[in-house]
Amino acid sequence: MAARPSLSWPRFQAMRASSSTAATSVSDLNGRLLRARFLRFGTVFRLGIVCPAAAGSGIRGDRQRFLPLDTSQIILSRLQKQSTSFEEFSRPQCADRRAESTLPNMNFKGSTDMPRQRISYVATEDMTADMREEMERCRREGTPRPESSAIRAHVPACFWFFANSWRDIYRNGIVDHSIKELCRLYVSRSVQCEYCGNQRSVKAKASGTLIEDHVMDLLNFEKSSKYSERQKAALAYAEAITWHLMTDDAFWDRMQRNFSEPELVELGCMIGLTLGQQSWLRLLNIDHHQVMAGTSASMAPGYEDEQKLKEMKSSPGYWAKSKMAASNAKGGRNVRRGNYPASR
Repeated sequence: MAARPSLSWPRFQAMRASSSTAATSVSDLNGRLLRARFLRFGTVFRLGIVCPAAAGSGIRGDRQRFLPLDTSQIILSRLQKQSTSFEEFSRPQCADRRAESTLPNMNFKGSTDMPRQRISYVATEDMTADMREEMERCRREGTPRPESSAIRAHVPACFWFFANSWRDIYRNGIVDHSIKELCRLYVSRSVQCEYCGNQRSVKAKASGTLIEDHVMDLLNFEKSSKYSERQKAALAYAEAITWHLMTDDAFWDRMQRNFSEPELVELGCMIGLTLGQQSWLRLLNIDHHQVMAGTSASMAPGYEDEQKLKEMKSSPGYWAKSKMAASNAKGGRNVRRGNYPASR
């Protein structure tokens, strides 16, 4: 199969010239645009901007990473259909060393309605005895709660792959569990997995090491005074894995000052596992209190039952729909853009 062409900078300029909406709005930037960087995360497309004011701020203007050409054409097509201006969804924030970007959250048919659940739950009576025992543990202890396990139960190998791996490198293992829980929640905030982000580890809460106020600072962890250096190093590790950041010697010196090599292996595997699972689960439109309901195990404060969950999710300050949370999540991947070499 022939490789699909990539979208180079000249090719992007040619494409935008053929798009009246994009061309007009790009010209409105009055020369501030140096490079466009396409990213695809889930089904939401975003365009990050680097501007001349970034010169000297550590943001590299020569860094280029592009999606396949056909994906980029979809972006321009959507701009035209929705009359979304380039200025409207690309606002450089160079003083903060972040490129904030927004694009309407939609499915591939252009609808902004909440989609129905995409994969069904397996009934507990259709599971084997040992699977039902694990489901009881999920109901009792949570993280994960029963719903996600009932999805994986369609394939027992997937069910046990996650259950056993999560037991060995998340709930147990050599790295402090509370640090792993912070990294799990960092991923939730970054990928906007509401199902996972509305859970808290019972083990971490019981130890007193997870303070709810700390969760709100996760996406700005480097500037926060709430975390230790070891916690910040772990979150920097989670950030680099989640946002595919380039790393340098200084980054790894920091990692090795705070963690042994076995700890870095366990933490990296755990972050990679939860990143993959959360990136998938967020697409399925599953929620809590739907399978083996009646327990508040591992639910975040204020989400303990179905009614409270609905009230929290409809409140203006709900984390997953808060404009501030969204813009921080989008900017978070660019925090260290200047610290690493340009991608080749």
